[in-house]
Amino acid sequence: MLYLPNLLMYIYCRPAFMDSELNAKKITIIIYTCYVWLCIQ
Repeated sequence: MLYLPNLLMYIYCRPAFMDSELNAKKITIIIYTCYVWLCIQ
C-alpha cells in the first residue's frame, strides 16, 4: 500500500511538474489526501 504515495511523489517531484510554488502545494495536498485515503481503507 505504501508504494503508491512514493510513486506519486516520484512522478510529481520531477522538474517538469515543479512550475510554481502553488503547483507544489496543490500536489502535496493531493498526495497527502491519497495517502490518508489508502490508510483508512
